[in-house]
Amino acid sequence: MVKKFLIVLFGIVTLCPQISLASGSITVLDKIAGSASITIYLSDMKLVSPQKYFAECDEVATGNPTFVYSDTSTVTVGPLKPSTLYSCQAAVATPSNGAYAMSFQTGPFPSSISTTASTTPISSPVVTNNNWCAGFSDVWLTDSKCKAIEYVKTKGIFQGYSDGTFKPDAVINRAEVVKVILLGFNMTLLSDLASNYGFSDVPAGVWYGTYLRTAKSNQVIQGYSDGTFRPNAQVNRAEMYKIFFQTAALIGSNGIAKDQFANAVLYPPAYDVSENDWFAPYFNYAKVIGLMGDANNYYPQQGMTRGDVAKLFFDFNNA
Repeated sequence: MVKKFLIVLFGIVTLCPQISLASGSITVLDKIAGSASITIYLSDMKLVSPQKYFAECDEVATGNPTFVYSDTSTVTVGPLKPSTLYSCQAAVATPSNGAYAMSFQTGPFPSSISTTASTTPISSPVVTNNNWCAGFSDVWLTDSKCKAIEYVKTKGIFQGYSDGTFKPDAVINRAEVVKVILLGFNMTLLSDLASNYGFSDVPAGVWYGTYLRTAKSNQVIQGYSDGTFRPNAQVNRAEMYKIFFQTAALIGSNGIAKDQFANAVLYPPAYDVSENDWFAPYFNYAKVIGLMGDANNYYPQQGMTRGDVAKLFFDFNNA
């Protein structure tokens, strides 16, 4: 149960939950009574802008809080009352509507510390990123896409960024999604011929040339009627489903026949997908294998993210 209380911060009334320790190596240094403060070292915790470090100590007897926000991982809470027991917590906080809301909670943390103790550091057990999904500092274990992200990382379909993040909400463009899906299904790649492959907006020798050639040669992608590929455009759901399921059919993944979609029976699978839409067979198939749930709209033009692609791989694997 998260305990909440009202506090006034620089004239702003803020609702703050009392929470326990965020991940990282933590040392609590209990100062002598004269200095009446506690210093908490959160050396392994990572901030994702615009987060701040947060520490709070509550009087055990009264529940009265003393707290502080900090941009550095060494947080000193005070002044505290001498010879008084406090229960202390530390976390990472995220600004929200001019106040601060806690972003996550884990543990453990020493339940009470007396300010009259010696200067000997008291070390809590080391908690190594145990609230991060698949080791990514911007995805919590409670995220609805966590299992999908764990799956694609384990399979080597997606890698994170050098800063330790996954960026699940980052836009994924058409060139990127072709690469990820071909690699995710272990497609045999054709070498890049340093061609534009018939697309007026694709320079010769681009980084995605081998994936583009492979996808076009296998009719996974065709491009637009104006002769463009639009590699930097955000891929939408209809395009992603076609690229994904056409690639799956090429290798017979999950028993999909190569002509699965060429001979598909067309019918309106949702309010926003017509039987005459070029992408209808792919949504029909997704519905049949249970990927669409009870949705009445499939939003074929909705832009996709890295997290969406991860979820599609995960759901298809478990269909």
